[in-house]
Amino acid sequence: MSRGFWVSKHSDVSKKIMGNQKRSNLIGTWQMEVPYVMSRISPIVFSNPSDGHTAVRSLLISGTVGNEAAKARIREASKLLAPIIKEWLALKSPLDKGELSKIVCRCLTTLLFGEEFDPEVLKSVVAYQKNAADVLLPRFAHTLAFYSTAKTLSKHSKIVSKALPLRRDTEFIAKAADNGIITDDACDTVTDLLLFAGVVGTSHLVTQVCKRLDENRAERLPLFKQNPTNFVFECSRLNPPVTSFTTICSEPTVVNFRGRSVEVPIGTPIQAVLSNANIDPEYWGEDANVFKTERDYSKLVTWNGLLSSGPRVCPGYDISKIIALELGKAYTGVVSYKVKIFTGLFDDASSSSEAFIQIFGTLGKTGELAWPHSGKHQKGEIEVSIFHGQINVGEILSISLWRKDALIDISPNWYVNKLEISIEGDNSNKKFIFPLFGWVPNSPFPIFEGHASISVPKGKDSVLGKLRSEYLLQKQKDYLFVTNHKSLGEWGSTLPTTIKLSEEGDYPLAEKPLTEEISDFHTAVLDAIANAGLQFIIPQNANTIEEYVNNIKLPDIIVKKQDIRLPERIGWRTDESFARLMIAGLNPVELKVIKELPSDFAVTDEMLPAGRTLAKELQDGHLFMLDNDFMLPLVGSHVVGKTTRFLAVPFSLFHADISTGLKLMPVAIQLERARGSPVFTPKDSYWDWFAAKMFVLNCHFQTHQFRPHALWCHLLQEPIIVSLNRMLHPSHPIYKLLHPHFHGLVSINSKARGALVADEDHQSLKSIQGNITSVGSTGNIKIAQLAYEKSTFEQAFFRNCLEETGILNDKAIGDHPFRDDGLLMIETIETYVNKIVNAFYLDDKSVASDFELQSWANDLITEGKVRGFPGNGVISTKKLLSYICANVIFTASALHSAVNFAQIVFAGNVASMPGAMFAPPPSEKGKLTEAGILEILPPHGDALIQVGLLTILSTNSGDKLGHFIENLF
Repeated sequence: MSRGFWVSKHSDVSKKIMGNQKRSNLIGTWQMEVPYVMSRISPIVFSNPSDGHTAVRSLLISGTVGNEAAKARIREASKLLAPIIKEWLALKSPLDKGELSKIVCRCLTTLLFGEEFDPEVLKSVVAYQKNAADVLLPRFAHTLAFYSTAKTLSKHSKIVSKALPLRRDTEFIAKAADNGIITDDACDTVTDLLLFAGVVGTSHLVTQVCKRLDENRAERLPLFKQNPTNFVFECSRLNPPVTSFTTICSEPTVVNFRGRSVEVPIGTPIQAVLSNANIDPEYWGEDANVFKTERDYSKLVTWNGLLSSGPRVCPGYDISKIIALELGKAYTGVVSYKVKIFTGLFDDASSSSEAFIQIFGTLGKTGELAWPHSGKHQKGEIEVSIFHGQINVGEILSISLWRKDALIDISPNWYVNKLEISIEGDNSNKKFIFPLFGWVPNSPFPIFEGHASISVPKGKDSVLGKLRSEYLLQKQKDYLFVTNHKSLGEWGSTLPTTIKLSEEGDYPLAEKPLTEEISDFHTAVLDAIANAGLQFIIPQNANTIEEYVNNIKLPDIIVKKQDIRLPERIGWRTDESFARLMIAGLNPVELKVIKELPSDFAVTDEMLPAGRTLAKELQDGHLFMLDNDFMLPLVGSHVVGKTTRFLAVPFSLFHADISTGLKLMPVAIQLERARGSPVFTPKDSYWDWFAAKMFVLNCHFQTHQFRPHALWCHLLQEPIIVSLNRMLHPSHPIYKLLHPHFHGLVSINSKARGALVADEDHQSLKSIQGNITSVGSTGNIKIAQLAYEKSTFEQAFFRNCLEETGILNDKAIGDHPFRDDGLLMIETIETYVNKIVNAFYLDDKSVASDFELQSWANDLITEGKVRGFPGNGVISTKKLLSYICANVIFTASALHSAVNFAQIVFAGNVASMPGAMFAPPPSEKGKLTEAGILEILPPHGDALIQVGLLTILSTNSGDKLGHFIENLF
């Protein structure tokens, strides 16, 4: 190693730059292994101190940048480089080193030679660029560790050299020969200049210009536009592509070193540090390190001269500056997108998958952008990334977000609440919100800007209209209606349509429930199984009803977030409690005001309270029966597995006496509808009347499960979900209004098929759940079909239901919690819906002209086969739209909660409301005993399954009306 000096003051470096720069092959006093990398003639150009170097340098300049044809191309640089720059801006990452080196090389060769390298040669340019810094390493480092890198550089330099159009320039070859330079050496030397100084150096300069713009676009863009040349100079001042040069002291020199004068002898290596001279406060001022374009750059030393003058100034100064200016000008039109991703708050929202994003707007789209934080998506985390140098897509309309799972990925699923995108440097501070509130798929999935908007015009001029249409076309392929299921077979028009599952039996990913909810459900299942298993192991014998009830209580074996235990059974045997179940139990829609009594129902005035007559109470609307006639085809015995069970559809008469404030009480029950069958009343023996009420509640339970619950709240709602996804864009206000209320329903429906309902050919272990009823899982299908045959979609709407049963009139029954609370709820929902509808629809005409909305209504009739949908496929007014939406929401939320979450409270007492009856109803009075009642009730194991299933079904979802997981508006 040689001893030498560094000089870094601007005055000293300037003197060396403008003096006779005698070179050595020493860089930073380290010996550089030039021969391993460069051609034999390269040292002449780069560092050889001989007198011939000036002539060679002049020769090279005249053959390249000094060529008249090249000068003409340089004058037309903006026009010639425009196609290359356009391709550059379309790249996913314009500042990627490899991609940028290709672009800079193409720009250089276009201006120097009027041609571009082919793609294979450009690959060598990238390979050279990636290893170019290694030429600055000392000889021993090359020898020990970097010899292969040096060979790589040399190899790719040769490939580029062979592609140079310069080989065909006979004038240059002749001049080279006159100077004793063979053609190969001349071309290799120009290649080294082009690659090392031209491509690597200019790429560095372009990168600095772009990064300075990205640092603070609001501040930097005006500076660039005001004086782009000064902007480039300032970037090169603060971050020069070449940081220093070496020379040899040609005359005795005295320097100040640590406070004393030191004489530097002739021949001493000197390292002139350009990067330090460019920020010397003695020349540039105290703000030398501050980015400031209002400076005098006449003595800028970046290009090995005082700006563009000096004996060894960079021959590519002009062309490097032009390329930096042209690419910089283009880059001012790009933007930096700041993207925030909000991962869900629950435990399993996290993911270790790679992630990708793409942004679409009115002016185009970005490339596919790799999310830099891939594999680190943690629950509740807000990840932020800035994507610089992206094409300005204009007004952002949509994005695509998707994941790529690793080969072994322990947590691939990723739940994202929303994304937020802003443009760095945008003075408006506008944020684009993209609500997802769902699972990220493993293929590009469009998410649209969160502001709600009704249908936009179709056509070429509407970018948003085309995007929405394309999205819905894809959705119509993902969400298809069918009338069959592998566990049920084909049902045609006897049941509502359902969603078509994939060949693997999966529904669309968007319908997957939250993992947390699945976990809660599975915990409840495990608890029920653990209880059942424990109590099967320890048989429980009951000799009395009280023992029977106590034996099927489920202890809390597995700790859960919520625990639904059986309530204390106080007063459950009373007639008042029995009647209360009809207005505040799990099936409060079955009780109906009657105007006449069935001819086969042998009730008399004597069965009413003293002073009351059937005729008068009928006239006043104070007599009621249960509306369950549709169940009559199923009356009788049913073989379920190895057991025989029985179903009765009784006549049940209730009375609301005005003297008690219209309090509802039972009057009479006739278990068989044949004329002459016994009519049971509270005056009969305790066990006769107990059995009569028990058979009524058994029928009541099955009616509840497969009419107001399964049919109204599950099966009839599924076509709404499917068509909503098929025909309404996620940005549509009606989609946003309705969608949150169907959370998880498709998943639940899918799980129920084959379990709660299954045909004879598809009975399985899961079907044991559906076999808790008198008719079993196969008969359950028939109940739903019989109910659907007698009902329409609109019939299930709350006020319609109350009006049809006569309960809407508060003079019928004094206290009716379901009616009274429900009316308050529907009025609140109607107010909310009206506000949304009025916010987006000016008048009826705007409703009728909303083609997405009309497509949805028509799709429900034509494809969804929904019978009795209001408007019959046309929504013509704001009033009709509000009516539909309010009732759909009420059914999916308030009604569903009323008929679902109360199941364990009321039917969890199997002695009160058994799912199945294991002996026929009594046909005569006075013979039943408590032991006979125990024979009718489900055996201990079946009772446990009923309680376990209802515990699971009653597990609270955690959703609250008005407090949505999906904050879509």
